[in-house]
Amino acid sequence: MNTEHKEFKSFSDFLLNSEVLQEKGERKAIIDFTEEISNQIRIHFVKLSCFDNPDDIKKHFISLDGWIDDIQELTFNKNKRLPEDDYFKYIWANEMSDLDKFEDLFLEVKDLYKDVSPRKNLKISKVYSKLTRLSRELSRLISKNFFTLTKSLFDEFDIDYQ
Repeated sequence: MNTEHKEFKSFSDFLLNSEVLQEKGERKAIIDFTEEISNQIRIHFVKLSCFDNPDDIKKHFISLDGWIDDIQELTFNKNKRLPEDDYFKYIWANEMSDLDKFEDLFLEVKDLYKDVSPRKNLKISKVYSKLTRLSRELSRLISKNFFTLTKSLFDEFDIDYQ
């Protein structure tokens, strides 16, 4: 039988420790969910910005808005959100840290969706740069609970999706 237990000087120490552990668990759940859904977000970013797919544009934006809203709704410690750098890291930067990784995702999407063609005169480095800036702004908006529409961000950063 294990008789070891942690000594607390007061009940408030115990409560503080419990709150810290609970907050860590809530943060971890937000991070896990964000990382899990972010692959779909990145795939849709690439499909919209690098491929000709006029029939699916509305559906892609609706899906993106839903996933991003789901991320934005998650809070810990009643109403706190992750810092914008964390959202950026988990949504974009961890997996898209350089142009080579972005090109790999582009090729993966190309193989996955045989029914769409890459845009003519596609400058993949330019698209990568714009999507990185868009993801930075998206992360800022989520952290402040200001995100509304992905299409608006594509327009703001002059990313062609038509």
